Amino acid sequence: MTSEVNKDETIRRLRLRDMRNYLRCRYGHTLPDDDAGREDLRELLYTISVGPNPAIKMPKAIELWAPWMSPAEAGELIDAINLMPIWLRKPSARELGKRLRVTNQMRQLWRLWTIAPYDMTDEELAKQRKAKDRERKRRSRERQRQGRQTREQWLAGHSISRDKPWLSLGIKQRAYYKRLKKYGSADGALVASAMKLKQHRTQPVHQSKRHLSRAIHAASRPKLNTNRKSRGNRTAESVAADATNRPHVLRTPPVHSTVPAIGHNPRVQRTQPVSPINGTAGIGHNAGPPLKSPVDLPEMVDDLLIPAFLGLQEAAGND
Repeated sequence: MTSEVNKDETIRRLRLRDMRNYLRCRYGHTLPDDDAGREDLRELLYTISVGPNPAIKMPKAIELWAPWMSPAEAGELIDAINLMPIWLRKPSARELGKRLRVTNQMRQLWRLWTIAPYDMTDEELAKQRKAKDRERKRRSRERQRQGRQTREQWLAGHSISRDKPWLSLGIKQRAYYKRLKKYGSADGALVASAMKLKQHRTQPVHQSKRHLSRAIHAASRPKLNTNRKSRGNRTAESVAADATNRPHVLRTPPVHSTVPAIGHNPRVQRTQPVSPINGTAGIGHNAGPPLKSPVDLPEMVDDLLIPAFLGLQEAAGND
């Protein structure tokens, strides 16, 4: 592309921006279904038709701004615009201002800089432009007298977004600003980590501190059973002593009574807790021998199974 084509494309894009601002400020997001809406839509399509890919962008613009238009009418409008000469699709600022009836107040409020107002002449626009320029220069001199920065000085001190230094560091933009806030510079994180690593290597921990840290760590851990390996060598007396010294919690202190054994082994007598209500042997959590008296487990199991076995024999004899 030549410089003239680039200039034309820049002006076309600015004109397209102004046309969209005009339609949005005057009508909203949708044009009305009348003659004024159709004429303003045609002016918008003129600007789009002289740009790249008009066959794709013009139907999309019609669908966006005039959804009420039928496909047949939209096709006829696009065909009529494509048959027009190029110079007719590029009206001047003065001619477009007369078509759209843009006043100077609308131009200033909606910022339609590529459209000239129909209620002012070119001489009046030139005087207005010179007055704005004098006011802009006066404000600039006032800022300089107050010691404020100029636009060039401010841009020189705020060039991070243009230079993008995070790309040279190989990090993301968010990580760059985090390091800048925490360390004062993006390289501060690397310098701080290197200093910590150097201090750790050159200044080892003293031997007394190592023993102290080990003692604290050992005290914080739960104590384990140290007799785990010698459990197989324990005697029955040591097991009974541990069971005797172990604390037990009972809901109701039972009253113990000696009950004669039942079955073929009269030499074994069981000690069972007695219910405090009716004096019978306890059941549930009160059943069984007391925890403080050692019991021969095989003989206790035999005493529990013999009555059931005798009952089954008596039932078989009766049959």
